[in-house]
Amino acid sequence: MEYFGTNLIDYGHYRWLLTENGLSKQWNKFDELPFHPENLTNNLPKGETAFYEGGGYSVLAIAGSPKDTRPGTKSVFWVKLKLSKEEMAESIKENKVAMLIINAMPFKVGW
Repeated sequence: MEYFGTNLIDYGHYRWLLTENGLSKQWNKFDELPFHPENLTNNLPKGETAFYEGGGYSVLAIAGSPKDTRPGTKSVFWVKLKLSKEEMAESIKENKVAMLIINAMPFKVGW
């Protein structure tokens, strides 16, 4: 699973690979993706979600961040699998690192 957003310590959005041991920073390039993580939660209130499925990817984006309180922050999770929104939400909930990020959010996530 990949993630675009802040970690639990720093401000600023980066691309991360979620591993069993935590987050591994990746390149902030999105050329191979059929979506751009920056655009998925535009104009949504904090805690609201957006779902995208296309090009072999399933994406669940949450408006807001566990650390960064500036407007326009986001937390975007994706896998290269074709999943429904419900299946993607379950996949995130089963990932310990993803849930550390989500549980640190100072608002309720509207799954």
